[in-house]
Amino acid sequence: MKYRVEFSPAAERELRKLSPKLGKRDKKRLAQCIDSLSDDPYAQGSKKLIGAEIYRIRSGNYRIAYTVRARKLLVLVLKVGNRKEFYERIKDVEKRAKALLEED
Repeated sequence: MKYRVEFSPAAERELRKLSPKLGKRDKKRLAQCIDSLSDDPYAQGSKKLIGAEIYRIRSGNYRIAYTVRARKLLVLVLKVGNRKEFYERIKDVEKRAKALLEED
């Protein structure tokens, strides 16, 4: 059973901003990590963040925050960023996730 992976508008912007800075190896690793979410969003290495139904997975020095809509077989990527800045604005991500999920 495959999940569909979608990006929030903010996550798309963050990914575009990161792209020029990433090396080939990091781009490949990040892409593989995001692709793997379609197979199993709860795979080993994913961690539920405190407070909401938001998970994060590591990919080298980068982190990916996402939420899972099991009934719709949907993984919504909410944030992509370098580990140094990733956790600073995680509360904003939590608010955006609630707003996006309420739209459904």
